[in-house]
Amino acid sequence: TANPAASTTYTVVGTSALGCTAQTTVAVTVNPLPSVTSALPSYSICSGSSPNINLTPNPAGATLNWTGSDGSSGSGNLINNILNNSICPSVVITYTITPTFNGCTGNPISVPVTVYPKPTSTFIVAPTSVCINTPVTVTYTGTACPGSTYNWNFPAGTTVVSGSGAGPYQLQWASSGVFNIGLQVVSPTGACTSTTTTVPVTVNPLPVVNVPPLTICSGQSGTLTATGATTYTWNPS
Repeated sequence: TANPAASTTYTVVGTSALGCTAQTTVAVTVNPLPSVTSALPSYSICSGSSPNINLTPNPAGATLNWTGSDGSSGSGNLINNILNNSICPSVVITYTITPTFNGCTGNPISVPVTVYPKPTSTFIVAPTSVCINTPVTVTYTGTACPGSTYNWNFPAGTTVVSGSGAGPYQLQWASSGVFNIGLQVVSPTGACTSTTTTVPVTVNPLPVVNVPPLTICSGQSGTLTATGATTYTWNPS
C-alpha cells in the first residue's frame, strides 16, 4: 500500500523462481487537496434579496458544489439565489461548500446567512373624502416584527386626534385640499426598510350658506331663499 505525503517514484525489483531479477520504476503523484474561502464569514440580508456569496477556490480550477439548509443546491463561485422569510425575528440558512479537483475532495466550509423579514407599509384610510374638521381613521394593514419603527408622514396642517406607533390614528384638517399620508416601516434591527406607501385624503370645504333677512307683517307669509349649498334642512321646518 502506497501512502506517500508527496509525489514519489517507487522502484520495484522482481526476482523469478530461478533467481533472475529485473526492476522498474513507478511514479505516484500526490495531488494537494483543494480548498475554498468565502469573501465574508457570514451574511445578513432582507427577505426577497440574495446574499451574493463570493467564493474563491484553490486551485482556481477547482469545482465548488454547495448545498443549503433550506434544501437548495448548486455549483459555482457565486451563491446568489433569492431567499425569503416571514418569521420574526429571523431565520438562518447555512450553506455548505465542498471543493473538488482532479478527483480529490477538500474540506467543506459553512457560510451562515441570516434572513430578516422585510416589513410592508400598507394602510387604509376611511373615509378618503371628508369635510373640514371631520376625522378619518388610518389603519395599518401591513406586516412587521414587534419593535419595528413606523415613520408616518402626516402633512402640514394635520391634527392628530389620537394614535401612536402602528396606530390606528384619528386625523382631521381645518382647511380644505388634498393631503397625502405616507408611511415607511423599519425593522427592529434597522436592517430592512419597507417601500413607502402614500394614500391621499380629500378634505372638502364647508358650504357658506346665505339667507337674506325677511320682514313680513303678522299673519302674512314670505319666502326664505337659501344659497351656497346643495341641499337645505330648515328648523323649524
